[in-house]
Amino acid sequence: MNQMNNKWYLKLLSISLCIGILLPSSSLAALGHPQVPLPNPILTPKSYVTNYDKTSSTPITVLVELHSDPLKVHDLKAKNGLVARSQTQTYKQQINREQADFKQSLLQSSQAQINHQYVQVFNGVSIQLPQHEVDQLLQLPHVKAIYPNQIFHETPLTYADAEASMQHPTSNTTISHDIIGVSALWNLGFKGKGIRVGVIDSGVDYRHPSLAKAYRGGYDFVDNDKDPMETQPRPDLTAEENAKYATVHGTFVAGVLVGRGNPSTPNGPYGSVRGVAPEAELYAYRVLGPYKKGTTEHIVAAIEQAVKDDMDIINLSLSGESNSQYTADTVALNNAAMSGVIAVTSNGNRGPGEYSVTHPTGAHQAIAVGASTSTNINQQQIAPFSSRGPSLPDYEIKPDLVAPGTKIRSTVPSWDGDYSNAYKETNGTSMAAPHVAGTAALLLNKAEIEGSYFEPGEIKSILMNNAVPLTDAAGKRYKIHDQGAGRLSIPTVLEAEAIALIQATTNVTNNAQPDDYYTGSLSFGQVMPGANIQRELILKDIVDKNQVYNISIQFDGPNHNTADIADPYYKEASEQQTNQSPVTISVLDATYDTTVPLRAGEQADISIQLQVPENVTEGSSFGHIILTEATSGHILRVPFSVFIGDRYTLPPVFSLKMTPNVLNTNQPTANIEYSVRESIQHLNLSVQHAVYGDMGTIQERSGITKRGHYEVRNWNGTVLKDNRKVQLPDGAYTIIPTIGTSQTPITSTAISFTINRGIITSHENPRHNTM
Repeated sequence: MNQMNNKWYLKLLSISLCIGILLPSSSLAALGHPQVPLPNPILTPKSYVTNYDKTSSTPITVLVELHSDPLKVHDLKAKNGLVARSQTQTYKQQINREQADFKQSLLQSSQAQINHQYVQVFNGVSIQLPQHEVDQLLQLPHVKAIYPNQIFHETPLTYADAEASMQHPTSNTTISHDIIGVSALWNLGFKGKGIRVGVIDSGVDYRHPSLAKAYRGGYDFVDNDKDPMETQPRPDLTAEENAKYATVHGTFVAGVLVGRGNPSTPNGPYGSVRGVAPEAELYAYRVLGPYKKGTTEHIVAAIEQAVKDDMDIINLSLSGESNSQYTADTVALNNAAMSGVIAVTSNGNRGPGEYSVTHPTGAHQAIAVGASTSTNINQQQIAPFSSRGPSLPDYEIKPDLVAPGTKIRSTVPSWDGDYSNAYKETNGTSMAAPHVAGTAALLLNKAEIEGSYFEPGEIKSILMNNAVPLTDAAGKRYKIHDQGAGRLSIPTVLEAEAIALIQATTNVTNNAQPDDYYTGSLSFGQVMPGANIQRELILKDIVDKNQVYNISIQFDGPNHNTADIADPYYKEASEQQTNQSPVTISVLDATYDTTVPLRAGEQADISIQLQVPENVTEGSSFGHIILTEATSGHILRVPFSVFIGDRYTLPPVFSLKMTPNVLNTNQPTANIEYSVRESIQHLNLSVQHAVYGDMGTIQERSGITKRGHYEVRNWNGTVLKDNRKVQLPDGAYTIIPTIGTSQTPITSTAISFTINRGIITSHENPRHNTM
């Protein structure tokens, strides 16, 4: 959509802000945690596993989720009075019986081997079994869903010379701290003391001088032991091969987060890297092994263990391949957040294209962090590599905010015991995420000392409310799906006297039933013309002080220029309404107009109503709800997004990817991933050739395929054609999903790939390489 059409569209969109009844609470913590509905036990089991041969005895690993809530979700229900606290011990026994019943039934008729057992944030197991037994799992008692054991990798690091194209001056090793204003909390004496942070990554070189005193323990899920050391180089490999084989990523992330060194005395006993939270306690959970890869079963196990170990914060600077909010890892992350753990993820390094985020970043309740540049304190921009949102299929705002992620200097392992040069500068959202995780540790430290308490959703929201919106070099504001709420700013957080929270809902965790949670942005998702939607904003006092807030709506035009705006980020409400959009502000109680009084120790509930005209032009719109405190002038910002019309209706099959997209002698197999929007029947992945037409199918699903994320692992270039397995010859091909009994092609989701393995075939009969 061009800029002129977008402005016209915005003038047809009406958002009305309704001020509801102010609901007093008895204490600062009265907001509590969102209620969790009871599960519906009558559900048809779902299988998201696709990459198996129903006649093969070759082993495959899958994750099986059982019906009952995980322990931590049940504990939450007990806390909110939905179940009696006296039932907690009984509930543990219930889960144990459920899992024992499942395992007994499994082992009676299967050659399966149980790898991991989960109870804290994911109720189920990971198992290895023959491929021909996968379908039988759906018939076993208590099964809710079966998930593939997907491949994950570190969010790749690019070393600092790649930043040269940005033409920034030489970096200062502490400039990222200056940008986010970490000294504002350090100077108050808050450095993360006593806060437990878990780095779920490639392990940690816990011998590093900057990390040794912070390290407290962890677990290695790759080698299944208590030594989460990074993957070390192998003596039989060349330096080039070891650069791919060995790992350093987790050590780097840990340094940014909890490093205890001193840049002023680099040769001192603690090295030279000081993290954002230098007094926090470090726990390492190794899930990425050789070649920087890991699997879902290890990541879920690590999240599970971190919760069991009472982590306050977990940092996951890793990613899958697809933009999907409905995977086993997102289930575990959402449940971890519900249980009280702050989950921070890196947004990925696949920018600058839209929709480039990948799971687990899409987890609704995690804090997804993009990368801003960090080589000039006076001008930060969004790093080109930082992945953009929204996340699918819910069109949710991601990233949630951004933090410095370029030319970040941190710790790397040393394999010979000499740590004098065990430091590097790198770029990546992996570096941005621990800035936010470290800030969360400082805020928890402050809250603990002051006798207050914040839920994960409140920490997420206060960081977002007070982030600084960024503009590019021309003064044009970045889109919300580029930067979320903006760049992390600790001094602004400390000025806040209230938190603005949006009550949102996800059905990813609770047997497809809605779970409420709190966040710092308002994602309306896809809506249709004529829609009338109401959402709740909760304004909560956090300083025990009477306040008054003026509320206005700011629409963001595409790359809206803010260079001549008096307020560095927003126009006055009157200018907004005159120049950008006819915003209608209606009030349930005319006494308050657009001004909301907030009494000390209480909260105000505010209804936000989206009204879309019937004749509106399809398109997307973004903006902010702005709450300005009348006395101090402090501004809280809540970004919002809405996608209007059929153009945003996802196809039945979306986010189809093949990694890599070339098969050759060096890379003989590939992984294929895709997501399904809603239940469909007869789903095939068809392979087409530009000249020879239909070459066969990679996969045929004759039954019902339900909403979710699916994967074909280690596909080797064979297809099923006329009930025979056929090896595709060299050439260029297209994968096109087809659905229904008529096999309707979903051409909008099609992807291309190439085979170049030196397989020679007759051009007259290219399909006859049967197996």
